[in-house]
Formats: sequence, structure tokens, C-alpha cells
Amino acid sequence: MNILRPEPENRAPLIYRALVFTAAIPAFLYTALRALRDGGRRYLRQRYAYGLPTDLKGRVCLHCCSVGEVRAALPLARELLEDGQTLFISVGTPTGRRMARTLLTEIPCVYFPLDHVSVVRRWLKRLHPEAMLIMETELWPNFFSAARRMGIPLALINARLSRRTENPPVPLRPALRQAAQQLRCILARSEKDAARFAALGAPADKIENLGNIKYATIAEEVPDTAPIQRSYVLAASTHGDEERLIAQSWQTLDARDHLLVLMPRYPDRASEIVKILESMSLKVGLHSRDKQPRPDDQIYLADTLGEALWWMQHASFVFIGGSLIERGGHNVLEPASLGKACVVGPHTEHFETEVRALQDDGGLRQVEDAGELGQIFSRWLEHPDEAEHIGVRAQAHVRDRNQLIKLYVEALHRHSVLK
Repeated sequence: MNILRPEPENRAPLIYRALVFTAAIPAFLYTALRALRDGGRRYLRQRYAYGLPTDLKGRVCLHCCSVGEVRAALPLARELLEDGQTLFISVGTPTGRRMARTLLTEIPCVYFPLDHVSVVRRWLKRLHPEAMLIMETELWPNFFSAARRMGIPLALINARLSRRTENPPVPLRPALRQAAQQLRCILARSEKDAARFAALGAPADKIENLGNIKYATIAEEVPDTAPIQRSYVLAASTHGDEERLIAQSWQTLDARDHLLVLMPRYPDRASEIVKILESMSLKVGLHSRDKQPRPDDQIYLADTLGEALWWMQHASFVFIGGSLIERGGHNVLEPASLGKACVVGPHTEHFETEVRALQDDGGLRQVEDAGELGQIFSRWLEHPDEAEHIGVRAQAHVRDRNQLIKLYVEALHRHSVLK
């Protein structure tokens, strides 16, 4: 009988749910450890849909997994508020929450639930958002199914699909395909990402390529006063081992009275980074401790959240991390929007289209390794006019594309996600 032999499209969630059930204990242990480390009781409770506010029903939820998505969502959130929408933010990490509380102070923020059936039902029943706007690459089959059954429209914003997600493990493919089909619209950041969602099984009439929303980075709010009273070069959004590689390159240069400022992607790594650099016989300053570099500091750590644009604005030029190692890179459009020359390493898969476009317009340089990075640093320190010219071209590239926010909001109305 058909009741005992479900169709394949109805079988996929059962396979996914079995995998989620199997992972329930490891997921709880990880969440509890993260709560002890930096998330606190709120993180643990809200990830399991307890302790949620009682006054958020009927608002549009803008979901941002972590730091990068929160920063990218800032101009969209402000455009939505101007459009008359009432919002709350959901995040998946404590660092994402701290960023949201720093940049979007006027908008309530909660943690997104773990993708267990009972948990997502409880979260949705308690908050019942008017719509879910999900930034970038979050596909949660149980959450999407529950939201769809409750009549909550789902939209993927600045949608991207990594190569790994495009070809997931076989047991996950049907569930991810179903999740993509639950979305009312997929507003992709590039033609390649739109094609990847189509290949995953999302209906073609739900997919639009609008361009990368990060072109709309808000730059006008950067303070005029520099964060430190020294000329400096900024290495932003760095990850493990990158700090060591960059510092080694920096040691070989004539810095011309410039300081190297490292801004790690996760500021809670600061003590780890200090140990690494001090083992290299480097004098290291810490912004959270010293506020200004000491005279003998060779490297300075900007261990802060929500200040990336400020540090970029007053840097001589910028390196964007996650690109010397295999992390896929980070947002090259932020320094470009500020008119800053930017250099990246070879691993920029997450910003492949933007890196190529900026290179084509003469607004970015890409290197193969830390040695070549040191050569670029040396050249731009010696020839600041060259770095300035690259920054001007980068800023022009971004300004030509900075009307995307309105296109996104118009598309959300067109697909009946927003009222």
C-alpha cells in the first residue's frame, strides 16, 4: 500500500531526521560547551527554543548565521525598516549576536534553533515570524518544512551555494533539495550560484540573480578619527596560521614607520595569537588592553567586533584573510567601498565572482603565498600612489553596483514574501 511505501520525495526528510537524531547528543555537548565558553545560558536555552521573548510575533525575521552575515545584512535591515517592516534578528553564534547587538542595536536579537523537529516547532510557535529572510547559505530541512506548514514564507537572500553543498553526501541530497523547494524565492548573488541552486533542484521560477548584496556595504558611518595614532597596514578577518605567515612576511620588510595591525576573524583567539607572535620574538600590542600602540610594538591586535570598516578606512591598505589558507576568503567589497587597495591570497572561493570582477577593473591584487604578499606590502609601502590608484578604482567598481538593496526588497515584495 502507498501508506507503507512513501514516495521518494517524502522519504528524504525521514533519512535526514534519522541523521539529526543520531547527532543529537554530540550537538548538545557542543552547544553546552559553547555556552560555557562564550555563549552563556541564553545561548544554550534559545538554541533549544526556551527563554525566547514573548513580544516578537508577527515581525519579519532576518536570519544571519554569524559575523559576516550580520555585517552584510546591515544595509538590508535599514532598507526594510524604511519599507515599514518590523524586524527581529536571529543568529547562530555568540559572536554573531555580539555583532548584531553592536551594529543593529534597535532590533531585537535571538538565537536560531538547532534543526530538531520538536525544537524548530517550539521556536516557530513561540515567535511565529511573518516571514523568514535567510542570509546566504543556510538550508535547514526540518526548519523549512515546519515553517512552510505554518504558512511562513521563506526567502534566501544573497544566496550562495558552495561546491561542497552543491555536491553533498548522498544521504543529505534529497533533504537539501526539498529544503530548496520550500523557499518562496532564492535571490542569488551571482549567475554561478543561481545555476547551482537550479542544479540542486530549486524551481527555476523561484531563482533570481540580483548580485552580491555586499556591494551595498554602508561606509558613510565610519568615524573620521583613526582608531590609533600611527600609520598602519591592516590584515583583516585572519584565521589560524595566517597571523604567523603574515608576521613572518612583515618581519622582512622596511615598514617605513607603519605598524602591522591584525584583526582576527574571531577576537577570542587574541591570547592564542599573542603567544604565537611572542614566540617569534615580536613585541605585540592588544587594542582591548592598551587602546593605543606602545612605542616598541611591532604588531598590534585589533581584537574587537563591529569595527572592521573603521580600521579599514584609516589603513594605508588592506589584506583580507581566510585566503592564505583554505577558508574560501572573506568580503573584499568592504575595503573596496572605502577606496582602499586590497590584496588577497589564492583561496577566495566564497568571493570568486567579486575577486575576479575587482581584478578586471584594476581594484584588487591576488597573490599565491605569503612570500608574494610580502612583496605587495613592500611595493605599496614604497609606492603609496600605486595603492591609492588601486583603491580609487575599487571604490568606483563598488559605486557602480550599489543600488542592489532596493532590488532585493522589490523582489521580496514581488514574490509575496513581504506584505
